[in-house]
Amino acid sequence: RRVELLREIARLHAERGRNLKQAFWALTRAWTEEAGQGLEREEVLYYDLQELAIQLECWPDLIASLEKVVDGSYDQDLVARVQGRIADIQDQWLKDPGASIASWRKVIAAREEDAAAWKALERLLAAQDRPAELVVVLERRAALSQDVPEQKALLYRAADLHERVLGDRDQALRVWRDILALVPRQNLLRFEL
Repeated sequence: RRVELLREIARLHAERGRNLKQAFWALTRAWTEEAGQGLEREEVLYYDLQELAIQLECWPDLIASLEKVVDGSYDQDLVARVQGRIADIQDQWLKDPGASIASWRKVIAAREEDAAAWKALERLLAAQDRPAELVVVLERRAALSQDVPEQKALLYRAADLHERVLGDRDQALRVWRDILALVPRQNLLRFEL
């Protein structure tokens, strides 16, 4: 009931009063109350809130509101979902890859097997030319993947980075062994003949 009242207040501020900032704060309070109630209940509010943030360009305010909800939360799904949204804002709107990387790491800390987080980290670390961190992400993505060709491709990139960029042949050799472990035994026998 209170959330619906706050949504109505936000709508009135936006439509009649033309006060988008007040609408943003009313909707922020509504989203804050719904955030812990599950994705279905808070998602619509979040996207309305994001639309206001686009119009107002008040990304730091939105991030502060999102962080306030997840600080100290034990709901790991909520933490992962909200930190992912923060990471997207930092990447797409604020153009701050360092902050986005830090937020994606919080997603992984909350939900270690989040494939989207690992992919985003891979993209950002590659763009930032951070090969030592990138090889860890590539190897983790390979471990999480169920697709053998994808595993091989990720591990190949990791081995190549270890050898050519980081100059660590021992680690490269370890990763090459992991790649060979993915090759079916009958294919290896064919090479021996």
